[in-house]
Amino acid sequence: MHGSIAARRIVPNRSCCLSTSPGAGQTHPQKFPGDYSGMLMSDGYSAWRTLKKATHFGCMAHARRLFVKADKAAQKNGDDGKPKAPNARVARALEYFQALYRVEALAKGDLPAGQTRADYAYHLRQLHSVPVLEAFKAWLDELAPKVAPQSLLGKAIAYTRNQWEYLSRYVTDGRAPIDNNWVHAASGMNPVMPTSRLCRVVHLYDGGYGLS
Repeated sequence: MHGSIAARRIVPNRSCCLSTSPGAGQTHPQKFPGDYSGMLMSDGYSAWRTLKKATHFGCMAHARRLFVKADKAAQKNGDDGKPKAPNARVARALEYFQALYRVEALAKGDLPAGQTRADYAYHLRQLHSVPVLEAFKAWLDELAPKVAPQSLLGKAIAYTRNQWEYLSRYVTDGRAPIDNNWVHAASGMNPVMPTSRLCRVVHLYDGGYGLS
């Protein structure tokens, strides 16, 4: 079963409204956001991209989880029962993600006098995140032809490169979050909510939507 979840975040109290739907077609995306024209964060599921008026963002945590999955697989014991050596390529990818999230942590710190939270986040992202993203993308482009496309690492690289336009867009707007992790937390606390393995989540944040 593959269902669909839409979540609306209401600022400033950070409450959210959750709407579920069975199936993975375009009906739920078209009904829930309707003619929405603000921010929408998703994992790249094509049905949500049919909302042409929305400004689409990608969920960085979703991309990172694919590399974490590859990392865990690489660390499983070999045929001789001994742990395999860590995958240096996966480790480097995770270092890029760590650097990006470090900037987000800074953006949540004390505000400089006269700056809004969105302005401060935008400034830090332009100063620190943009160079990291540029280096990360160049590294992914160089690495892609050297990795088997059907491997877990190959799939993680392909997803991240294919979604890059949306994954990196958050640095252009200080109001936009880097990921949708709060939706997973909200769905995990809801006893009637399908697990993240069975659903997709569309997240409406700060007046916007998103999907993970």
